[in-house]
Order: sequence, then structure tokens, then C-alpha cells
Amino acid sequence: MSKGSQEKIPHTFARFDDILSEHVGEFGPFQRRNYVLLGACWIPTAFMLLNVVFTTAIPKHHCHLPTNVFEAFPKNYTSRLTDLFIPKIKDNDGKVQYDECKMYTFTNLSTEALYKMMEFNTTLNESQRELTTCTNGWTYDTSIYTSTIVSQWDLVCDRKVLVTISKSVFMAGLIAGCLMFGSVTDRFGRRPTILALGVVVTVLNIGIGFAESITLYIVLRFLVGASLIGIVNACFVEVIEYCGPNWRVFCGVCLDVFWCIGTFTLVLFAYLVRDYWKLHWILTGSCGLFLLYFCTIPESARWLYVTKREEKGNKLLMKLAKHNNKSLPTDLIVQTKAEQKGTILDLVRTPNMRKKTLIVCFNWFTSSLLYYFLTLNTAQLVGSPYLNFFLSILVEVPAFIICLFLFKRIGRRITQSAALLLGGIALLLIIPLPKGMIRV
Repeated sequence: MSKGSQEKIPHTFARFDDILSEHVGEFGPFQRRNYVLLGACWIPTAFMLLNVVFTTAIPKHHCHLPTNVFEAFPKNYTSRLTDLFIPKIKDNDGKVQYDECKMYTFTNLSTEALYKMMEFNTTLNESQRELTTCTNGWTYDTSIYTSTIVSQWDLVCDRKVLVTISKSVFMAGLIAGCLMFGSVTDRFGRRPTILALGVVVTVLNIGIGFAESITLYIVLRFLVGASLIGIVNACFVEVIEYCGPNWRVFCGVCLDVFWCIGTFTLVLFAYLVRDYWKLHWILTGSCGLFLLYFCTIPESARWLYVTKREEKGNKLLMKLAKHNNKSLPTDLIVQTKAEQKGTILDLVRTPNMRKKTLIVCFNWFTSSLLYYFLTLNTAQLVGSPYLNFFLSILVEVPAFIICLFLFKRIGRRITQSAALLLGGIALLLIIPLPKGMIRV
């Protein structure tokens, strides 16, 4: 080799993207394996995020009949006793149903008198009964859900708001995790963050399984949300850091395939296991299985170079090249430019960055609001909640394919603008429809 050709080998500086493109491959076997391992974390994420569709569902219910009355009559009298003690009202669609929060109490009325009243359809004097709130708890319909946290802790009527609070607190945990664990990931690395938070999420879910109050449940769900988003963000960042520039759009979009796998698996588990606690332990055990392979996930080579750990970065880069059946120049030295550390204030420091930051944040806010509003409320639609949930997720699969095609053809901005416009028009068209049709 001539002296001139030796001088062409970079010795002082080489961009990491150029190394991926020119030497080790942009999306070779090593990256594909890493992609599957990291992408799979979206599966338990779907479990933890969307299980509330089923675990916090509110079954049909009404006030529990007084114990002395219920025990005094045979089971075949239950329906007639319910008609006698529980008033009937019309729901929003005009259908008659039992009142969920009110019942009648009777004064100076013996069991024998109740029996004659039901057998001979005796007219009841209104002065003999009084409308009150449920004093003996509630009776829940178990035809769809054997149990949920609602039936577990009687989160109905005046306590119904706690269901909404539990969901909102979990989302607040996601916000807290985004703000907190982003800097943790940059300081300590992607791999340690994923491993540590994976253990934390598993332990917290075990704690939820033993929670004996809704207050403890809500607190633990907040911590799960914060830890879970830390894992997701670290996995996403490492996936993108290992992909070459030409593969990043594909890899970023197709990560949602793992999300769909998780949601499809979730609805299958929920359909087969209708009891809340059993379903929770199955999902927790499934999440724990992912810890077994998290140890095989490598650190981000790009992060190692940025944090001046060149020796470890070089070893990992050589391993990457070997797995991809590529070779690196023997004298290649990877270095990074000295860069000033940024802060979150950099996102709003200049007018141009402020505008872009506000636009992106508003898009995320709008998309997330609509997605979770529609998905988390599928159980409120008429029909099977399991089928409704399945169909709501199924439509995402062709959406990913269309997005990949349009991103390459017309770009991200037009695609996203068109999608938001179509979604807004569809929601506006719902407004004039009759209530019954909306629910269907």
C-alpha cells in the first residue's frame, strides 16, 4: 500500500452516520436483532397502558338488596325482588334500566307482606316506601366481566370519579417520566436505564397485585407510568441511534407493529380471563419475562462515543461490523466533535425553535388526546367490548403501511396535516348523528 493511500484512512474524526453507511451497514443483522429486542418493549407497554379498558370497565349494577330480604326468599324470587326494591329509569338512549345508585326502603312492611305483594300484585302504598341511596353495597352483572377494580372497590355513583382520576394520574406519570428519565438516559446510558426501570416496573406491578385500596392502586399506577415511559423512550432512542439515515423513517414507524402485537395479545388475554386480578397477574408475569432478555441488549455505541468512552465504543463497533459481515479499516478512529450540552430551554430560545416546538407539541397533544380518548372508551360502545377494542386497533395496521408510503412520496408535513384534517372532519360529522347511531 502506498503512502498516499494510507493517508486517506481517517485518523482523527469520522461521523458515526458515515461509519454506518460506508463501513458496517445501516440496518444489518446486528441492528435487526437489536431492533426486535428493543421494539419488543412496546408489547408490555401496550399491556400496562391499555389494560384499563378492561380492568376499569364499569359493569352494569344496581343497589344490593337488603340481606334479610334476600335470604328470606328463594332464588327464583330475585328478579321480582329487584323490580320491587330498585326503581327503573331511562338511560341516554331512552332504554329502561335499573337505577344504579338508588333503591327503595320499606317501613312497617313484613316479609309475609312482601311475599303477598309479589304473588298477588298487591298495589303498594307510596307512603310505605322511601327512595334512598345504596346502603348495602351493589350487585354487579358478571356476564361480561367477572370482576374489575370497579366491583372490587365499589367505584360507582359518588366514587365513580376515582376511575377517571386513576386514568388521569397514570397519564400524569407518563408526563413526569418523560421530563425526568430523558436526562437520566443521557447521563447513565440507554442500557442501564432500560434494565433498572424494567425491574422497577415489574416490582410496582407486583405491588399493584397486592393493593388493598384504590388510593394505593392510583399511587402505584402513577409510578408505573413514569417508569414505563422511561423504558420506551430509551428503547426508541437506541433503535434510532443504531439505524442508518436511510432506515430511520422505516424503523421509527414500524416500531408501532410491536405495539399492535401487544394490543392484540392484550385483548386475547382479557377475553379469556374476565377476572381483574387474574388478568393483572398474567400481564405482570408476561412483562417480567422481558427482563430475561433485557440483559442481552447492548449499549448504544453512539452514546459511548458522545460520552467519551471511545474504548468501549470501538469494541462495540467492531462487534457490530463482525455480526454484519463487514470489516473496518484497522486504523479507523471514531471521534466526536466537542459539543455544548443543551438544555430544554434551547427548544424555545429562538423564534424559529419556539415555533417548531409549539407546533410539534400541539400535534402530539392533539394526536394523543384523540387516540386515547377513542381507544380507552371502546368499552362504552354498544356490542362486545372485546370486539370493539380489537377493531379499533386493527385499523392501525393499514395506517402504518399508508404512512410509510406517503412519507416517502409527499413527506411528513403534508401527510400529518392531511391525517389531522381528515380526523377532524370525521369527528365533526359525528355531531349531527342520532345518539343511538353514534354508539353503534
